[in-house]
Amino acid sequence: MKAMAKEVTHGHGDVLEIGFGRGASTEMIHAEGVRSHTIIESNDHSLNHYFSPWRDRHKEQDIKMVHSRWQEALDQLDTYDGIFFHAFPLDEAEFIEPVVQSITFAEHFFATAASLLRPGGVFTYLTTEIDSMSRRHQRALFQHFSRISMSVQEVNVPEDTHDTWWADSMIIIRAEK
Repeated sequence: MKAMAKEVTHGHGDVLEIGFGRGASTEMIHAEGVRSHTIIESNDHSLNHYFSPWRDRHKEQDIKMVHSRWQEALDQLDTYDGIFFHAFPLDEAEFIEPVVQSITFAEHFFATAASLLRPGGVFTYLTTEIDSMSRRHQRALFQHFSRISMSVQEVNVPEDTHDTWWADSMIIIRAEK
């Protein structure tokens, strides 16, 4: 998350984050410094138990919460210098199509991300790629972005963590408009 936060805040401008969850990446984004931060989160539990206390600690910062699924919030969005996508499937249908039948869950967001990025803007996301990126994944990115770069990031997930990641590394993507 920290490596992706560094990528998305490259210019310390306006950042859009899809998915708040427990706020770990959000805190990392703020530690890097941004002008403004728009967050989309649809989960009531995350908003009530995690976002509200987090927001109280950041009262002076320009933060906008959109309580919605990203697909239903597009008319409330502007353009951004960085976009971080780390949403997850909310039901079985959303799991089957964008996870099982796609190269990565974020693929269904690529076109939207490109349309919301300013020139030179950066898009990053949880890739589900461990140590390389498939040609199919690269081709999907190049349909929407002018430049992509990647790096391998070691991941040290504590054994007692109940998460969806299973490997000790992940490819970090920086897709630029």
